[in-house]
Amino acid sequence: MMAKEKENQFNVLIVDDERMNIELAAAFLKEMKNIKISFAQNGQQAIKGIYGRNIDLVLLDINMPGIDGFEVCKLLKEDPKTCDIPIIFLTAQNSIEYITKAFEVGGADYINKPFNGEELKARVRTHLKLRATMQELKDKQSRLAQLSITDPLTKVYNLVYLQARLKQAIENGTDFWLVHLHVTSLEKINTLLGHRTAEGILQEVSKIVVDNSYRSDIIARLYGAHFGILVPNRRREELETMLLTLLRNINSSQKLSKNARCLIVANATKPSDTPYAILARSHTTLKRHKNNTDLPFLIEM
Repeated sequence: MMAKEKENQFNVLIVDDERMNIELAAAFLKEMKNIKISFAQNGQQAIKGIYGRNIDLVLLDINMPGIDGFEVCKLLKEDPKTCDIPIIFLTAQNSIEYITKAFEVGGADYINKPFNGEELKARVRTHLKLRATMQELKDKQSRLAQLSITDPLTKVYNLVYLQARLKQAIENGTDFWLVHLHVTSLEKINTLLGHRTAEGILQEVSKIVVDNSYRSDIIARLYGAHFGILVPNRRREELETMLLTLLRNINSSQKLSKNARCLIVANATKPSDTPYAILARSHTTLKRHKNNTDLPFLIEM
């Protein structure tokens, strides 16, 4: 069963300047299941109705006062928000010029008036099924795309995505900090307490990092027990406050305070940076911090 059928609702908009034509089409469509009908009597009303509702299919007259059906279709197909909505032209015009233009502006189908009710229902049913199938495919593609940039354990981004965002920030000339957090005791925890406990600690750390970051920050698991945070456009004083709060919340976590020890460093971007260069510099800074843990964290310009 298709996604839309599970939701038990398809929204169909009938657009015609003749009320009788709307009522006739609606009478046939009401015989179908899962159909909710709305209507408009000119092009302006049609466009307003489409943007105001989640429309799945448009039955569109061509000859209307003001904006005609061709122009309505063209406007909808030019907008990424509405370009996927199928449009069936309903018109008394049956010349080859009209039919050709209907498809040129993006129409999915063409039915002549006066129309046969069974034909109308069959065409509508076909295009709604196609619409539901395409939407389902898009949803699956979206989920797959999200999975490809997400760390499966912690649900934050992965290294591939962080590298892409680092590259984007560098190319855009954005000033940023790369914060590097390392749970240094994870191997020992894994040996003594088991991998599930170790995984639980990584999940807890990632949750605390997310809770103590801004929406504009990009949080990723680099690998193993290493996390990276891209922090854009933040003054050093603000960054220090953020890192102190982050460490305080990590240390106050019952799950983490007994078992986990975290090191945090931050590096500012440089004009000559590449994603690889700043990640490599971050590792060097982290090694330096391991040899001098008197400071709660280490920040390098």
